[in-house]
Amino acid sequence: MESQMENLAKVQAWLDTIPFTRPRKNLARDFSDGVLVAEIMHYYFPKLVDMHCYVPLHAVEYKINNWNLLNDKVFRKLGYLIEFKDVENIANCVPGAAEKILLFLYDKIQIYIESKKPKPPTPPDPELVRLTEARNEVFALVAHLLPEQQFDALIEIALQRDDEIAQLRDQIKDRDTRIKALEQLLKTKDNRINKLQTRIDES
Repeated sequence: MESQMENLAKVQAWLDTIPFTRPRKNLARDFSDGVLVAEIMHYYFPKLVDMHCYVPLHAVEYKINNWNLLNDKVFRKLGYLIEFKDVENIANCVPGAAEKILLFLYDKIQIYIESKKPKPPTPPDPELVRLTEARNEVFALVAHLLPEQQFDALIEIALQRDDEIAQLRDQIKDRDTRIKALEQLLKTKDNRINKLQTRIDES
């Protein structure tokens, strides 16, 4: 479990990587109007944020308007919101409010960045590799024993068999998916029947 100081250091290091349009001196004041947070979101999601809509103002009412706009136009589309109590706190420069929201956004953005990283390739099935190597060895042996025309015909047959096997695997996978869906439907139906029966018994 990270300490508050470690979280703050992590957030500060993250903020140092973002090209803000104005210098940062005090987290509570600098982020209270939501403009620098809009710049953060524009940095990662430029199509979601129109910076002209966010005006740096000192009145708490206008600061809250900026935050409400961020919630409606940006955060909601990304699947999360900043709670109104937290918005009020940061707009009023309550100690710790900016750090709380920035850490929350840091975690959300890190999840987004990780989701965009290319996934490592799936390792090949050892059994499939073994069968492929064995088949290639057979082909190499047969190539020395058969005339070229017969060998080519044999290769064509083998490739056709590979396609047929792949199609069968897809059909089996599709069948298994449908069976699981049916099992889930039956389970849901049984649950509803049990609830209905319980209500009948209680009445």
